[in-house]
Amino acid sequence: MEDTDLDFLFDGLPAQEAKRMRKILAEWRIGDEHSFPVQLALLTQAQWKAAARTPVLLKQSLELLDRKLGDYRQQTATLLKDFNAAADTKVQELQDIIADQKEAANVPLTDLRGHTATAKRVLNEMERQLTEGTAELKKYRDKFIEKRHRLEQARADYENQKDWRDWVVFGILLLSMVAIGASIEAKWHLL
Repeated sequence: MEDTDLDFLFDGLPAQEAKRMRKILAEWRIGDEHSFPVQLALLTQAQWKAAARTPVLLKQSLELLDRKLGDYRQQTATLLKDFNAAADTKVQELQDIIADQKEAANVPLTDLRGHTATAKRVLNEMERQLTEGTAELKKYRDKFIEKRHRLEQARADYENQKDWRDWVVFGILLLSMVAIGASIEAKWHLL
């Protein structure tokens, strides 16, 4: 007798349990084919058959996947080998270009070093002159501040003298006015 999908599904079950499952399935299928127990038995049998085929299909899928992955690995290895060869060629070309540029840059670099040394000397001279100029500027600034203080003191002294002079002149004018007022009053009384 040939194994069925149900036999594959019951594989690994104790013999008693497998026998019982077959018996239940057979009992349910007895009767009118449109009755609920028969329809349920057919549906259950179809589900069991589908469940039994799943491991077989899974195994076939895995085998197919392994074959495809093997092909992909082989193609990937070939592509990587080609890529490495192309990359090595490009790297060599870049190294050649760098060597050429280095040779071409050596001459201007020597000239640039000479110009840099000259610029450094000029900058040192400028720094010396700026330092001297800053010291001279500080000296003149200090003199300016000193003169400004003297000028402010002289102005303050002048303001103080001016105030005293103004008071003296005011006092003289006041006395003069009082004297004139007294003389006018005296003449007024005489009249």
